[in-house]
Amino acid sequence: MTMPRGPVHLDIAADVAGRAAVPLATSCRPDALPYPDAEALDRAAQALADASRPLLLAGIHCRSDDAAQWLRAFAEALPAPLMATTRAKGALPDPHPLMLGVLGLAGVEERLVSRADLVVAIGLDALEPVPALCWSTRPVLAFGPAPLPHGLVPAAHVLGDVAAAIEELAVRLRDKPRADWDVAELDRLRREATARSTGDDLAARIVRLAREATPAGTIGTVDAGEYQTCVTGAWHAIAPREFLTSGATSGFALPAAIAAHLVHSERCVVCFTDAAGVTAAARELETAARLAAAVVVVVFDDCGAGAPDSMKLARDSGVRAFAADSEGKFAEALGRTLRTGGPAVIAVRP
Repeated sequence: MTMPRGPVHLDIAADVAGRAAVPLATSCRPDALPYPDAEALDRAAQALADASRPLLLAGIHCRSDDAAQWLRAFAEALPAPLMATTRAKGALPDPHPLMLGVLGLAGVEERLVSRADLVVAIGLDALEPVPALCWSTRPVLAFGPAPLPHGLVPAAHVLGDVAAAIEELAVRLRDKPRADWDVAELDRLRREATARSTGDDLAARIVRLAREATPAGTIGTVDAGEYQTCVTGAWHAIAPREFLTSGATSGFALPAAIAAHLVHSERCVVCFTDAAGVTAAARELETAARLAAAVVVVVFDDCGAGAPDSMKLARDSGVRAFAADSEGKFAEALGRTLRTGGPAVIAVRP
């Protein structure tokens, strides 16, 4: 239950699962975070007051609703551009003009850092990948509940809850002059970042079509692999926890999509994977069928020699399957799936 919470996979031996459960009275509440230290907050506020072009980097500890609301208010008040890790995607809505993309995928980090005079790391976890240049060329201000990456010595560090830290900083920065970023340049970099991370091939167009065809609040999941970068860039998340991904685990997306359905049964869920990912999670197709989970599984199927047949896997598991070799056929299959409910696999075969 410790933050940041996320999907957890448990392997339980059959003999253990079959034993009688022993009822226990226990608490699953994590320990409360320490309140941000006043002196650390003063140093952080001074670093921000001295900066004219701060660059914000948001991590996984910005995914709570409370933290995301304060993060948006903070970015707009400065105002300052923000980049997020893949696991913090949606903490600031992707369409927001200050959202410059996902770290490591956007391709504009070097130019942003070169123009910034302070890097502000907000809610980053030490295990989240951040390009080294973000730490090596500019002073760093960090705040959040997690320890800093090994070897990083920031100009100021505020340990504690993200929302509480921003709330305290807001009071201290009330009279700070507005940041001096070139708005037109940020807009150019934002458009370039979008084009670099998504491209315009069939896969990117399919992801954008799926996002446009599904209602607000739809949750997207994606497997690690060839299409992860494309899906991450093309899928617009409007709120935190609307996009779930794994660092390097194939077979993550489908179980994560089923879990998302169980928690938010009123929402649409779209899972993006490839032949390797759907094969790794093949048993979960039966789970989706048994639960009648409203999950659309989009499989980018290369149809190469020896490649698993994702449509056969789906049908053998009791899940409807469609093939699509164009945007039009994909839209038709997606529309049928959304109208009728329940799980379905759409194999995208260029």
